[in-house]
Amino acid sequence: MANTLSTSILVFMRTGSMATLLSHYRHSSTIFAFTNEERVKQRLALYHGVLPIYKQFSNDAEETFSRALNLLLN
Repeated sequence: MANTLSTSILVFMRTGSMATLLSHYRHSSTIFAFTNEERVKQRLALYHGVLPIYKQFSNDAEETFSRALNLLLN
């Protein structure tokens, strides 16, 4: 679907499993993988099409999503 719409993919995770799974499909778009674990960020840098970003997560999911979008837009 991301290839059809020519859009990027955003994922938020603690373990990195979703970004790893998505990278195996070899998307033409970038997978922005937000994580609050430095170790996961380092590991995700090895996968095709994944741009890992370290960001502290808030207890409020909407706030976390909003801060991530602001970071990408800036």
